[in-house]
Amino acid sequence: MKYRLLGRDLHGIGLTVVVDPSFNRLDPTGAGNFTTYNTGLRIFADKTLVPGKLYAALNLSHDLTWTGPSPYLRSSTFTVGGSLAWQVLDGLYLSGEVRHQRRHNELGFGKDAGYATFAGPGVFWQATKQFAISAAYNVQIAGKAKGVPGDLDVTNFSQHLVKVKAAYSF
Repeated sequence: MKYRLLGRDLHGIGLTVVVDPSFNRLDPTGAGNFTTYNTGLRIFADKTLVPGKLYAALNLSHDLTWTGPSPYLRSSTFTVGGSLAWQVLDGLYLSGEVRHQRRHNELGFGKDAGYATFAGPGVFWQATKQFAISAAYNVQIAGKAKGVPGDLDVTNFSQHLVKVKAAYSF
């Protein structure tokens, strides 16, 4: 569920809120109970820095997860991300992103489990008015899992992320 609070063209800044509920079932037959419930709460802000050329975005999200049979295990991940996108051709954008994530062993901000910072490039192509493709590659550049030695948190987060999205509007 997505709702645009402010439009960039009218207000100078775009502001969108998203609530993203989901559930998963680990039983391959589909006969068992749901085993994971997720709720993502997100705020997306964007601004034109150079009209027709350079754009900035700031994203905040908090993902809440209930896992397992009752009593459910609870965890959450808070994310702050920023990016710059440059329009190289009409409908084609290259971007760079930095994202910091914190994992918690409860739904709030207590019981810190670890953190990770990611950075990487991305591309967005608006192929037609209705169809767009985006891709991004992020690598973990810093992190720490609670109680685990090392300079990265590969216990709670992936070291490399590849995101590919195809979108069609109708």
